[in-house]
Amino acid sequence: MIENNIKFTKKHLIIGAVLLVIILAVIFSQKTSTNKTVVWEQSNTGLTTLSVNTVIADVNNQSILYAGTDTGIFKSIDKGVSWVAINNGLPNPLPEIRKIVHAPYAKAIFALGVGDVFESLDGGNNWILVGTGMADIALTPYSRENRYEKIHLADYGITKDPIIYSISTGIGFFAEPQQETRAYIKSFFESLYKDQKEINKNNREETNRLLGKAIEDDDITYDIVRAKKIDFLQERTLSNGEKARVINSESVVSLLTQNTWPTWLHTDRTIYSCWEDFMGCEKDDLLESILEKFGPHPLNSGAEVAYSQKGIPHIYANISLSSKLLVKTCLNRGGHWILENSLEDLGVSPTHIFVYSHNDNDIKTYDCYDNEEKEEFNIKERTALEDVVFVIGSKEYGQNLLLVSIDNAHTWTKFESNLPTSIESLFTIEDESVGGYVVFATTKDSGVFKTSIFLKDIK
Repeated sequence: MIENNIKFTKKHLIIGAVLLVIILAVIFSQKTSTNKTVVWEQSNTGLTTLSVNTVIADVNNQSILYAGTDTGIFKSIDKGVSWVAINNGLPNPLPEIRKIVHAPYAKAIFALGVGDVFESLDGGNNWILVGTGMADIALTPYSRENRYEKIHLADYGITKDPIIYSISTGIGFFAEPQQETRAYIKSFFESLYKDQKEINKNNREETNRLLGKAIEDDDITYDIVRAKKIDFLQERTLSNGEKARVINSESVVSLLTQNTWPTWLHTDRTIYSCWEDFMGCEKDDLLESILEKFGPHPLNSGAEVAYSQKGIPHIYANISLSSKLLVKTCLNRGGHWILENSLEDLGVSPTHIFVYSHNDNDIKTYDCYDNEEKEEFNIKERTALEDVVFVIGSKEYGQNLLLVSIDNAHTWTKFESNLPTSIESLFTIEDESVGGYVVFATTKDSGVFKTSIFLKDIK
């Protein structure tokens, strides 16, 4: 009898131990993610193409959206319910539009095609060509730290090294809003680069000649335009018989600009921290030590970098061929880079990232305080939404998931979904009518998809 009781006890101890492991696994997984379901619906009424590259919103009115497609630009005034073509002034055949930027201070919209940059000053009704041979555009918004809103254009054609032009949007590109010739525009930027030394000496006459518009404020001459050659990229030598030529073995992928004085240069090898207008760029030793484990080009075109535009900006980047997420916090204090494993723990590979920022003030976010400061100021938890990070991630069999984090990518709410695999871009607006966010995903073959995420589901 005693022997039987002992066997009975051992059996139940084993069962109890198994149950405990299962319970702990469930508890741990809940700390990392919460599973929910979301339904994506197509939003293509009025589109004449289903190959959509990007969607952005008017900064001052998020009901107004602009979509860049393989055949021109479309506009919606009802949060994507319907679209109309806005291509007056664009060349024929209509260009592929890869990126759109809204400059609210200048009431301007910039659209990047395959090298060409177009500007509209009337909400997209009319467009003029303002740049040729450009690989990327980005906007530094007007803020307390940035005295002037600026458009940045990356030109990879004038010299071996890329040239980045930084131009205050309020002055316009040309004296009159007319369709300039391609040759004139090319010479315009070549002159900006060649005459940069004179511009840097605050030469008002030379600046006015190049930009074609009088400057009224005596204090802003130095801040109107800069042309910076990116001449510090890694190089290698190609030999062909007796001839040898030096080429860059490191390539610029994108320009990153925020509402603070730093600007950021995303190359296929690293992310450089730069002074205003991409002056004085330098590497980060901590970031270098993290990235060296992932091969020579860990941040190539397969990597996507997203960043917050309000409050204390953060940067989020997925590393090519990896499930890890690179996060930089607290840029106002130098910040630090973190290799975040939370998505890898979920078995998800991030492919697209978008950050929706809530804080408009230069206040510290929760992760900007060290442990001593949290104790000193009695900071025990996040008191308000900061960044809301949206990620499209893939699991086995190419299934796409939507994941949302409100704590700088530490934990995630995971939404199973019916989203197709051919995603081009991700974009989000806040919508009080749904008590949360409307998320847009563009595709190369199925147009625009959208879904609603309720705030109560991600808190």
